[in-house]
Amino acid sequence: MRLSFPQMAIREFDTGWKRELHAEWIAAAAPDFLNTLGVDYERDFLDTLTRAANSSNPYSESIWKIVPNSAIPTGVLHCYPKVVDADLVTWEEWFLLEGKIRHHILSNHPFPSEEGVWTPEPGDQDHPKEVIFTSWHYMNSQDHKPALFNC
Repeated sequence: MRLSFPQMAIREFDTGWKRELHAEWIAAAAPDFLNTLGVDYERDFLDTLTRAANSSNPYSESIWKIVPNSAIPTGVLHCYPKVVDADLVTWEEWFLLEGKIRHHILSNHPFPSEEGVWTPEPGDQDHPKEVIFTSWHYMNSQDHKPALFNC
């Protein structure tokens, strides 16, 4: 049985950045959204955050937001960079399509496990405006965990 966020136990995290990131997820309504998709928020997000060995928040320059999408009735949870420039940035998205949970990992630079390159169409309304004017190297991850944690 999946628990909605208000019923989940509140976790105590050992570092301030983990508490802050957890608060961002709650503010973005990520727990209920992910559980609705079939992602195990407790296992894939909270347990992973607990085990993360990063010394600082790898998502400190990212925005977590559920964005409506014309092709995906439930919308898409995006974790996208606040600024896209020449520096390496990662963008992730979680959604349900044709009954399957999708977790895309995208980067503005090539990476070894990429499956292709995607460039948004001019006038794209389904993705955050911050990511529209960039070509993205992507992979379809079978793992639903946020990709930037060192565990």
